[in-house]
Amino acid sequence: MAKKYVVTAPQIVVYVPSDAAPGARVQRYLGEGAEVPDSVLKEHVDMLEKDGLIAPVRQARSSASPAPGTPPAGAPSSDLFDPAKANQDEVLVYLATADEAEVARVKAAEADGQNRQKIAAFEPGTGD
Repeated sequence: MAKKYVVTAPQIVVYVPSDAAPGARVQRYLGEGAEVPDSVLKEHVDMLEKDGLIAPVRQARSSASPAPGTPPAGAPSSDLFDPAKANQDEVLVYLATADEAEVARVKAAEADGQNRQKIAAFEPGTGD
């Protein structure tokens, strides 16, 4: 299982694979509190952690403090991430920072909508 980090800086930039050109990468901005698997950060994990820009996510989370960016229980569905309103790269970056339940929800919504192959093939912890 991939190790997860939480962004502690106001914002960091990560580069993720692009669908536009094989082998190309596009930059995405992640704000404070975003959770990111080490597979997205690649070789920069040590430097980002040393500089205090990220920190390991604690394995145990209290139920009183959900993951950053998670809507409160019972929140209207309009507060949830909608893959139909994002391009494929944005959805993949979101999935890379989401927990397994959220990945399943977004993939189900995607299957009912545009059903993009890379999103359907995404596996948590792989960055792909």
